[in-house]
Amino acid sequence: MLSLSKIYSSNPDLRKAQVKGLLFLLNSEDSISNNELVQRTGLSKEVLKTFKESISSILIKTTADELALTKVGREAVGEMNPEPYSWTYLSFSFDALMLQALEAIKAIREGQQQFVAKREFDQFFCTPETSILKAKAILNKVGGSEGVSIALMGDDDLVSISLGLLDRAVEEIIVFDVDKDVLSLIKEKAEELKITSIKTVLYDARDDLPKDMVARFDAVLTDPPYTRPGVAVFLDKCITLCKKATTYAGPYIFFCYGNGLRDPLKGLKVQDIILSRNLLIEEKISTFNRYDGAEIIGSSSDLFVLKVLETTEVLEDYTGTEIYTYENTEIEDFPYVDHYVFKLYKVPSHVVTSKKTLQKNIGVFCKWHGLNVVDTKLTRFKGGGFSFTYILSTSNLLVHTWPEKRALHIDLITCSPIKKKHLLLKNLSDLFSTMSVEIRKIE
Repeated sequence: MLSLSKIYSSNPDLRKAQVKGLLFLLNSEDSISNNELVQRTGLSKEVLKTFKESISSILIKTTADELALTKVGREAVGEMNPEPYSWTYLSFSFDALMLQALEAIKAIREGQQQFVAKREFDQFFCTPETSILKAKAILNKVGGSEGVSIALMGDDDLVSISLGLLDRAVEEIIVFDVDKDVLSLIKEKAEELKITSIKTVLYDARDDLPKDMVARFDAVLTDPPYTRPGVAVFLDKCITLCKKATTYAGPYIFFCYGNGLRDPLKGLKVQDIILSRNLLIEEKISTFNRYDGAEIIGSSSDLFVLKVLETTEVLEDYTGTEIYTYENTEIEDFPYVDHYVFKLYKVPSHVVTSKKTLQKNIGVFCKWHGLNVVDTKLTRFKGGGFSFTYILSTSNLLVHTWPEKRALHIDLITCSPIKKKHLLLKNLSDLFSTMSVEIRKIE
């Protein structure tokens, strides 16, 4: 007999509350289409496919793109007493002004049905509701005062129009986009709606920004290409556009990014890019943005609210020109890398000079942190120093010793996350009997 515990165990990618939320949706509707389920939940088709398989015994068998519970299924789900689930952590109640703006965005989209998303620019149009909510999120941080400047690095979602309709007091809203058609549409509709604050700039993110736009804006919004280089390039340009930070205030970067539940390492790479630039992730709102299409990421993406700090910096750590997904898939297939360097000082002489002790301690370190050793090599030098090369199933570990200085240098690189990172320093200190340990993470 089907039970909640069985459904939970069959859906490791879903939280229990999400499973209940899906059951609640199915039990609340006579039927629901696959696409509608994706839109309403922000879950990918792959994850939903697993869910549907787990409850196939209580679904009506049909060839149509519809899901419906059998009579027995409704009774079974009713006994489970499922509860509704909030599929996004942040929701604004649409007031009269927001509803008016929403109708305007819908009218633009309906009147421009021939305006299709261009895959060469990684475009996916967000829903009209998302356009309004993005604008509202920005205005919640920087709106309500005079002299506010907002930039958009790409705006096929018409958030600039939404901003202008929701807050006529914003001094300037400048859209940077490589797509001439997008800029033409925004300019035309801004004139029709008498939004005088909007200006457009034809701009390719791989080029330098106009000098008069540098350090000018209180907030910048971007929904960049979903590649590592695209994210890095767009984020650096957003930082360049932002005003210099003060100790207590922004400015803010509103950054949209989505990865499927089954591709967490891709999300981890993006977080590394954000943190490497010393941006503070003040908020991360899951599945905030909803799209027409983009089913592979659940037709949704997260909204990162990033605060620019005094220490925030542009890295310009990518030199290529291939930033869109269609241009270079090899770059995106490059594995996740965890890379740490350790320096150990004041190691007791009997430890740093003993091959047996060193080999034992390195082996224990690998075991504690889930490093699978597949081959080793030892090199002994005339002065008594050693170099140990450990080939790991995920990369390598190199250890060099300087007995005359009672020092060790360890270089660890893996293509999967290191286990128990919070214990790296403690374990090295305990194993090599020293309190003098330095650690550096290599980006």
